[in-house]
Amino acid sequence: MKHLKKVLFALVLFTAFSMNAQDENNPWSIDFGVNAVDFYPTNQPGMGNWFDEFVNVGDHYNVIPSISRIRVGKYLDNGFSLGLAGSLNKIEKIGDNAGGDLSYIGVDLDIRYALMRSKKWFDPYLSIGGGYNFIDDNSAGTANGGVGANFWFNDFVGLNLQSVYKHSFDEDNVMPHFQHA
Repeated sequence: MKHLKKVLFALVLFTAFSMNAQDENNPWSIDFGVNAVDFYPTNQPGMGNWFDEFVNVGDHYNVIPSISRIRVGKYLDNGFSLGLAGSLNKIEKIGDNAGGDLSYIGVDLDIRYALMRSKKWFDPYLSIGGGYNFIDDNSAGTANGGVGANFWFNDFVGLNLQSVYKHSFDEDNVMPHFQHA
């Protein structure tokens, strides 16, 4: 039962709902859901190696239990779409260390490329982009790269899971981190 609760928590954590499959006929999409910020598996000094304990939700993920991320996207052409996302979070853990209840605000612009451009239930994608992140009084720009997938229930509603690495341009103010949504 203990492991079942962890699995359900992880599923809810990574859950976001997508509205409208994007294509020429339905160019706009809206995603909303929760996000998690994880500083640990980023190969930084004092943190884990790349992807070390990547899904260690209890020890490393920072999550607020509410809708904390929204993204609006527009289909461009040939499987490409452009999106603008905003997210809020509370940083209580930085790796294995206490974060001190810091506020987190992220604003990101991304380009997604659909790997399978068919109207099926499974729609994986790659994304690249940039953003600006605020952690309390500190801020920095980031270069972002990620993977994700949409699982469509019908032509208009689906489940979105994604993980994005955010490499900070000013590591003294904002450490590199993963943001899962």
